[in-house]
Amino acid sequence: MLYSNVREVKPTSIVRLNWAVALSQARQRREAQELLAATLRAGL
Repeated sequence: MLYSNVREVKPTSIVRLNWAVALSQARQRREAQELLAATLRAGL
């Protein structure tokens, strides 16, 4: 949840990457994969 707040303040690729890692660690792997794929499509 905190990453969604950080994303609004500083929407960088690194923030999205870290958010994907946090989602994965929280067992939300599908969401993490989707976020990572979207980040890579945007040109990390």
